[in-house]
Amino acid sequence: MTKKIPRWGKFKCLCFYFFLFLLSTKIVAQCPTVSNPNQTFCNTQSPTVNNLVATNNGGGIVWYATATSTTPLTSSTPLINGEDYFADSSAGTCGTRQQVIVTIYSAPTGQNFQGVCVESANQATINSLIAVGNNIQWYTAPSGGNALPSNTVLVDNTIYYASQTNPNTGCQTSRLSVFVNVGFVPVPTGDSNQIFCNNPSNPPTVSSLNASGNNNWYDSPTSVVPLDLATPLVSGQSYFATTVDPPCESSNRLEVVVTLMNPNNSGTNGSLSICSSQIASNPTRNLFSILGGTPQTNGVWSGPLTTSNGYLGTVNISSLTAAGSPYVFSYTVSNLVCAPSTSTVTITITQEQVPTFTALGPYCQNATPGTLPLTSNNSITGTWSPSVISTATVGTQTYTFTPSAGQCASVTTMNVTINAPTVPIFTALGPYCQNATPGTLPLTSNNSITGTWSPSVISTATVGTQTYTFTPSAGQCASVTTMDVTINAPTVPIFTALGPYCQNATPGTLPLTSNNSITGTWSPSVISTATVGTQTYTFTPSAGQCASVTTMNITINLLPDAGTNGVLSICSNATPQNLFTSLGGAPQTGGVWTPTLASGTGVFNPSVDADGVYTYTVTGISPCGSASATVTVTKTQAPNPGTNTTLNLCINSSSADLFTSLGGTPQTGGVWSPALSSGTGVFNPSTDMAGLYTYTLAATGACPAQSASVNVIVNPLPNAGTNGTLSICSNATPQNLFASLGGTPQLGGVWTPALASGTGVFNPSVDADGVYTYTVTGIAPCGNATATVTVTKTQAPNSGVSGTLNVCSNGTSQDLYASLGGSPQAGGIWSPSLSSGTGVFNPTVDAAGVYTYTVSGTAPCSSLGSTVTVSISQAPNAGTDGVLTICSNGKPKDLFLYLGGTPQSGGVWSPSLSSGTGIFNPAVDTAGIYTYTVVTSSACVPGQATVNVTVDTTCPAIEIIAPDGFSPNGDTVNDEFVVQNLADLYPNFTLKIYNRYGNVLYEGNSSTPNWNGKASQGMTMGEGLAPTGVYFYVIEFNDGVRKPLQGRVYLSR
Repeated sequence: MTKKIPRWGKFKCLCFYFFLFLLSTKIVAQCPTVSNPNQTFCNTQSPTVNNLVATNNGGGIVWYATATSTTPLTSSTPLINGEDYFADSSAGTCGTRQQVIVTIYSAPTGQNFQGVCVESANQATINSLIAVGNNIQWYTAPSGGNALPSNTVLVDNTIYYASQTNPNTGCQTSRLSVFVNVGFVPVPTGDSNQIFCNNPSNPPTVSSLNASGNNNWYDSPTSVVPLDLATPLVSGQSYFATTVDPPCESSNRLEVVVTLMNPNNSGTNGSLSICSSQIASNPTRNLFSILGGTPQTNGVWSGPLTTSNGYLGTVNISSLTAAGSPYVFSYTVSNLVCAPSTSTVTITITQEQVPTFTALGPYCQNATPGTLPLTSNNSITGTWSPSVISTATVGTQTYTFTPSAGQCASVTTMNVTINAPTVPIFTALGPYCQNATPGTLPLTSNNSITGTWSPSVISTATVGTQTYTFTPSAGQCASVTTMDVTINAPTVPIFTALGPYCQNATPGTLPLTSNNSITGTWSPSVISTATVGTQTYTFTPSAGQCASVTTMNITINLLPDAGTNGVLSICSNATPQNLFTSLGGAPQTGGVWTPTLASGTGVFNPSVDADGVYTYTVTGISPCGSASATVTVTKTQAPNPGTNTTLNLCINSSSADLFTSLGGTPQTGGVWSPALSSGTGVFNPSTDMAGLYTYTLAATGACPAQSASVNVIVNPLPNAGTNGTLSICSNATPQNLFASLGGTPQLGGVWTPALASGTGVFNPSVDADGVYTYTVTGIAPCGNATATVTVTKTQAPNSGVSGTLNVCSNGTSQDLYASLGGSPQAGGIWSPSLSSGTGVFNPTVDAAGVYTYTVSGTAPCSSLGSTVTVSISQAPNAGTDGVLTICSNGKPKDLFLYLGGTPQSGGVWSPSLSSGTGIFNPAVDTAGIYTYTVVTSSACVPGQATVNVTVDTTCPAIEIIAPDGFSPNGDTVNDEFVVQNLADLYPNFTLKIYNRYGNVLYEGNSSTPNWNGKASQGMTMGEGLAPTGVYFYVIEFNDGVRKPLQGRVYLSR
């Protein structure tokens, strides 16, 4: 049924809504407005939030960092360049906040170290300095002062400061400091043709070249790497000089052509010796041919005689004499730049001489003669014919000496005499006995010839005849002769053997004459029988007999010792005994016992051997006899208490006689311990203690007391407890039925019927309710005991299986009951309660968390609860649409930065970009609309926003900018050599740094750190630091288009 509203009621309703409209319009009208959304400042103003400009429309002005932030910024909060700020009313009720983007102009950009290279000092002006910014102004101080005119001449080694102007407000920024080095490098001057002496020991090098100023020298007009000053100069080659004032170098070069002249060479000194008899046959000589080496032909001769034919120096020597010698002539060579060179030729005239020699011989026939000297006593060399003296023939021979060519000497002769040799005569020696002392070989023969023997001493070590050779000493004309010496073998003495003897017996006498009539002495001289064993006696023949030493071995045997008689008393059950230990004295081992024992040795076993007299006999070694002794054995019978046993009784068993429980055949008359309550051997389980009871028979004769024992065990009656009951829920944890028994039941019993657990544990999910019996088995002779437990089982409630639910923060409501697993019962209660008052979850009002569904149970079952864990996924935020205008030659840009709002990271761009990310590269990517998609959860719809990219092809070209200096001093300013835009424009570049000697100090690319002034080789300071100076760089662009770029940079420390 629809309720009608009166006309006046409708009018009142419309008035109400109109009032709300007016109220909301008034609230919006009080929000601040921003007329300039792009506000600019200078960093010198230190701008804060208080400097932001907005119009207060009555509601006040509060600034925020984001469009949705709830934390207002204080008025003293510093502004950040490039950041956006949002204005709201004091009440924070504006729906959409006004945005202001802040730009803060700071000091202009540029190199902190700049060099100006000029050929004239007034060419270096403020216009030469480079800084990037708006309306650049230069000063001589970091603050204050007046701007310098653009034609101001720069001062070397001075710091200048540059500021820029905010184009919107006209304020000036802080200043960039630039250290300026002015290099004055005019083109050098000097002689364009330079001549040097090419001395091999000190060759001219690049350092020998002359030009004005401080120079670098190059091998071409355009080469980059200067020549090492130690580089040798090449004749006819051009060298090019620049003026250097680091880091500057003149652009034009002075060319110098080098001419090298060879050093003057007059050759080496020469000499000529001429025999007076040879002058007449050849009176004209050329002095040049007498010089050594390779003299030049432009020299001049001077000396005691006039020469002709220029450098040949032809001279007539017919007037020269031996008395006027020597004659010295000089040869001098000279040119414009090298030192003169002079050499000499010395001519000596010698008088012809007759060679003189010391006479040789006479020699013995076939003796070794002297050598014919090849140089005479007056120093004349030559040859002999025949060349060697022969002693084969007796008589006189003539030898002719002919001087070698070139000596001023005549031919001469020498006569040599050869004599026949004499034979030495000796008296014969020997014969000798082997190893006897022989006579001495005489060193002078009977006919007075001296010499030596080989061998030099007569040896008697070997039997037989030996030959000794006599060689006359040198200088005697005598022949070699020999002597034979005979050595006889010695006779071995023979004796009749003595012994053996018994120890301490009287021995025989050692004979002093052998059976073969050789006399001598013995050592020892008398036979001793005191010590058992074999002794050696040595016979030495008397002197003067050719006989050898011999020996005789005599054996002494030990007397046998069987000890003295003994006795042994032993029990019949004793351990076997060795009868040897019962003998007295010190009997020898190895004897024999009679009668024979069962052991086959001397061990007596009382269980098998009979008592009586046993004889021990030790057999002696001939000529010694045997020895014997006896042991009398007496054996006593041992008592028998039976063997050990065990007796099991129950606590309620009747009394038992322990004697009947002994094993074997025990003798009566023994005593039980400990004593029993019966006073006999009868055990009563109700009064006597269980334990070990010992039956003992007293000792007799050699036998000790003997005992046996009965171990009595009294077993208790089994205890299964008393009957019990168990009431259990069907979902309860398993219960041990043992806990439901009454009394004090024993463990270890058995339950029937068997439970699923195989033990006494009742599992209500698988075992049936009913009566279960517990049985404890008794230890024989005791019987078994039983008790029962009656089990009653109640069905448990079912709340299902816990589950999870993920919903989106802006999704539809969900019934949590559907997220439970299993088969939950209806009618349960949800906690905490939901806004719906039921189990329906609304993600816009209900909080994420754990919600419990509880179903009540019937005793003994408890209520059962299951949970649904609810998580709310935040709806994705891809931001708002944005735009990007980029130069076609500009650097790649991240499109994410041009989205509006507060987009989430981690999204995907489409269409895909060449970078594979969100980086837009104008060189390869196409202008157009790029969509950013964010997916947060399968529960939420993906979020999307776009950036519309426009590529501007009218932007000016970007060039690489290489600094002309840097200062790696660790102050973080200009510490590295950085070529601006190089990696962006030419990503495949390679850069090499050289020193002035052409050594590579650094090699890098886009993946390596910038050069920091350290060198891996070449001239360096400590820690590999390159010293202050000019260095040269070569950039390979590796793009297949641009040629390599060369330049220089000044490193200042």
